[in-house]
Amino acid sequence: MELSIFAFFFFLYSFAVHRYIPFIFWPMMILMGVAAFFAIIDLCLQRRQFKSRKLRKYILLAPDRDGQMQDPKLLTMLAAKEDEAEARQR
Repeated sequence: MELSIFAFFFFLYSFAVHRYIPFIFWPMMILMGVAAFFAIIDLCLQRRQFKSRKLRKYILLAPDRDGQMQDPKLLTMLAAKEDEAEARQR
């Protein structure tokens, strides 16, 4: 990618199109701004997936003191309830 950008500017300067450079820079800056805007929107839409609750789902479960295995669905429901309580406190 860097090589293509370098080749683009080398092409511009080699053909002495200095007076047209502002007309080329503005569309590039606008397109870069649009790409940054969509990246920020995408980050906001995926905000829910960056929480640690997803990691808790796949932990290994150990038996409790009585030797009984814990219910993984119950643990995820309890973790979700804790997350909701934390979200309300914020």
